[in-house]
Amino acid sequence: MKRAELSGLVLTHDQRDITKLHGQLSTICGQLIVVHDSRFGSFSETLLPQPSVRTEVTVVERAFDTFPRQRNAGIEKALGAWVLSVDSDELITDELASEISNLEPSPSTDAFSFRRKEYMFGRPLSIAAPCGSTETLHPRLFRAGNRYQETPLIHERFINNERLELAVLSGKLEHLPTESLAALYKKAFQYGRLRAQSAEGRLGSDHKQDASKLFEYVLKDGFSGLAIAGLKVAQALGSATQTTGSKHRGADILTARLG
Repeated sequence: MKRAELSGLVLTHDQRDITKLHGQLSTICGQLIVVHDSRFGSFSETLLPQPSVRTEVTVVERAFDTFPRQRNAGIEKALGAWVLSVDSDELITDELASEISNLEPSPSTDAFSFRRKEYMFGRPLSIAAPCGSTETLHPRLFRAGNRYQETPLIHERFINNERLELAVLSGKLEHLPTESLAALYKKAFQYGRLRAQSAEGRLGSDHKQDASKLFEYVLKDGFSGLAIAGLKVAQALGSATQTTGSKHRGADILTARLG
């Protein structure tokens, strides 16, 4: 896939440093689209160093309302035929970058997905992601004609999602959260609330886990696993409070919905 065919899309909402991600995207993308949450001030292109290969930078200033609308606003500005959507706390491995550069999509393929390697406190995790699942696959590289549905609010889906031809690449993204633990807990709680909103009370048994799963996180990943267990509890509490509108005692959290 040629650089001119590909536009990189990144959502930002604070002053997180995306210099390294920008450098990685510039090697495979002819354009970088930054959709910045204007509630946090304006985004300055001067924060991005000029890469060795010229890359068109397009900044969209927009007050955040939902992830689907934020991403759609960025896709509207795409100059390439394909869009690569990457989060601001993710990095592209050399293997994935090479795979994308050498990609020759068939006419029937609408999108590609790839897995993430999860980190916590700079250390790789063996079992769990901070929110959601390491096995959850969503379109990350897709034709620019696609648009996201209004719902769900997280793990967004494209319009006509069920008819899309999705392929999976072998390369991975690296997910490296940089927030403080307190900020991550707040994020996990909000994630749980958004998931409950999207499910509209239909969270099924696949979203439930026994409390013993929390101990498995600790056994597999030590202190990082303990932090993950706490994030899962915060996420569960967010889902429970959104669903019931009531407060839960600490003992109730362990039996609440976990993802």
